[in-house]
Amino acid sequence: HKGIITPSTFVSFHQDKAEGMLFNVEPLYVAVTFGLLALDIFTTTGARLNELLQLSNTKECIRTVKVENKLRFSFYAIPKGRDEVEPFYISEQTMKLIQLVGKLLKDHYGAGKIPSVLYRDERKHIFPKPEPYFFQYNNKSFKKNTIWSCLRFLLHGILIETQEGKIVTVKTHLLRHAFATEAVQRQKLPIDIVAKILHQRDVSVTGYYSEPTPSQVAQS
Repeated sequence: HKGIITPSTFVSFHQDKAEGMLFNVEPLYVAVTFGLLALDIFTTTGARLNELLQLSNTKECIRTVKVENKLRFSFYAIPKGRDEVEPFYISEQTMKLIQLVGKLLKDHYGAGKIPSVLYRDERKHIFPKPEPYFFQYNNKSFKKNTIWSCLRFLLHGILIETQEGKIVTVKTHLLRHAFATEAVQRQKLPIDIVAKILHQRDVSVTGYYSEPTPSQVAQS
């Protein structure tokens, strides 16, 4: 995706004139900022990748309600296998990251608003109308490969391994499994509630997603 991690043609063209290394800071900052928002949403909501990409700067998508004198936040997206929007509950921290990405996009475009662009990933036939999607850059919405790149770049150099020493490659679907296991095995949320959060109709599938890890079994 142009402008994400990739150097500009200006920098590439004038590299030989620099005394030392010349590189753009912006594509690196942009990549880790998008990567952080994606990582936050995956690990706190268990959302799928195509649900994440639907996040837009519209009142139909992001909603705020007051419950017991506290603001509660959510974004609405169409889950896999459905044709109507459903809520994904998010924290105040996630809202701050969304606002950070919003500011980044406004600075990038030099405008007071986020432009509307076409949805370009899987199931794009469901979203024919341009929307001000948060996961966009250079007038193009992200495809899943860009999210993977941002996550890899954000987590570069961080060693994640199992207790047996096996290297773990962080993938978006793995984070969904991790969310389910954390919710059921450690936070002790009822499995039917977790199924609702994950937007799964079959609770047995949620049971598979939230199976305890070998270390949790050993500790028990």
